[in-house]
Amino acid sequence: MNKKIIIIILFFLLLPLISLAQEKPDSVFYAKAFVKGIKETRIEEEITGIKQITYKQEVILKILSGELKDREFTFINEITNNPLDIKLSQGDKIIVNIEKYKDQEYKIFIVDYYRLPGLAALIIIFLLFLIIIGGRQGFKTVLSLIFSIFLIFYILIPQILTGSNPLILAFFISIFITLIALFFISGWQKKTLIAILGTLGGLIIAVLISFLFTKLTYLTGLSTEEARTLFYKYPEIDPRGVFFSGIIIAALGAVMDVAMSIASSLNEIKSATQKISFAKLFKAGIQVGKDIMGTMSNTLIFAYVGVSLPLLLLYKDFGSTYRNFINLNFVADEIIRSIGGSIGLIAVIPITALIGAFLYTKDKK
Repeated sequence: MNKKIIIIILFFLLLPLISLAQEKPDSVFYAKAFVKGIKETRIEEEITGIKQITYKQEVILKILSGELKDREFTFINEITNNPLDIKLSQGDKIIVNIEKYKDQEYKIFIVDYYRLPGLAALIIIFLLFLIIIGGRQGFKTVLSLIFSIFLIFYILIPQILTGSNPLILAFFISIFITLIALFFISGWQKKTLIAILGTLGGLIIAVLISFLFTKLTYLTGLSTEEARTLFYKYPEIDPRGVFFSGIIIAALGAVMDVAMSIASSLNEIKSATQKISFAKLFKAGIQVGKDIMGTMSNTLIFAYVGVSLPLLLLYKDFGSTYRNFINLNFVADEIIRSIGGSIGLIAVIPITALIGAFLYTKDKK
């Protein structure tokens, strides 16, 4: 009798688990969809004396991609006071998550708007501006951009995920990007070599400074949710290495710009004054670098501040002091990333001026 009672109790305890197991979908996939029609209902209700307005949308969707292409489905979309809720309109294109069950039943969830056409249009406008205003040089810039994107997305990222050293990999990728980008911009000249060497010198300084102060501030590279998720999924990846490789990639464009500007200026000065001395040419390179330094450093710093602006506003609103805010792990990460990159950018000036002055005057009798 006791055994029967125990079996009955166990059955009722396991019933919810059995139910959950039955509800597990056979497959889950994403698809693009078109909103064919909407029937919207406005709902007003009072909760604890506060008037709440919600909307319930009966949505007719046509699937535009995947195995269910051209199939139509109807589902309910609820819009509450949550700002992340998506209020659909007829004609919208969206991405949906579809759960398929054994009895051919489907459950549909909205993921987000389909944004690729707008993003593609923006990229095309950017490329057209480069080509129309830059002409042949702009076209070369487009080619170097395509090559750089290929190296980052098809070599750097996949290799890091396989466990390769992120720092070494990013450094060698940056060498290839620098070689190709500067070669496309100015061809193979002495000033190109000077700019390449100056760029690599600046990147090395940026990484060394960042490495030193990451140690001094006890940072691990795991300050963001994305970094922690990546580490849990791929524990063989070095999070600090990923952090340093991010500094290299982030600073690369600005560092190349400064190095090329100084190298080009030294080339012009040398062409105009053949008998210029090493000291005068070096001083001229430093002066050119000083003119660029302020705006380019601001570019890096303001880029990071701009990304963190909502967070800055939130902490100020909560009454937290900036001292406490700056001491936070992920904020310290961003400070080291931005200032380390800026120091590398500043270091490019004397490095490029020194190399340029030496190479342009070494054959002088």
